[in-house]
Amino acid sequence: MRCVVVLFVMLINAVSAVADDWQDRLRSDRHVPKVFDARGKFVGPLEGSSSGDGVYLDVNGAVVFAAITRQTNGAQASATQWQWASSAFIPYASTDCSGPPLIAYYYAVQPAIAVRQGADVELYVSSGGYSTIVHASSARQNPTLSQCSPYSYDIPAFIVNPNAYSLTQHYPEPLTIRY
Repeated sequence: MRCVVVLFVMLINAVSAVADDWQDRLRSDRHVPKVFDARGKFVGPLEGSSSGDGVYLDVNGAVVFAAITRQTNGAQASATQWQWASSAFIPYASTDCSGPPLIAYYYAVQPAIAVRQGADVELYVSSGGYSTIVHASSARQNPTLSQCSPYSYDIPAFIVNPNAYSLTQHYPEPLTIRY
């Protein structure tokens, strides 16, 4: 009799654990913040990185992190609308900020740099491989990303694929975060 009671308790415990696990998975999937573009298209789950909040994207077979930030109209930030974040410092090998930017060394899945020009945001992805020392001759940096400034410094950087991935074409702004 004791054996039957022990078996019965073990069976109830196993069924309860399976039900809890299933409910936890269902509950956790619903409560993951997700990023959507202006058309309502799912972009990806909201993730955190050393670059801030954003999403991981598959760009031509490379997994890259694309950061997002709140939309602003000067002094005020939106409570509900987000946009693709541009890098705060964008170095170039050229003297006039032309050509693809340099991707300075940092830790990431696959290094990439986002460049905003007006309403368009393009993501430049590294070609892979190791970083190398490159001479940066110009840069755009906060608070005036629209202006090119002379810059002369050797930096460890990755080789950049010159074909940019248009974030705003694939996922137009404003972005929203929902469950």
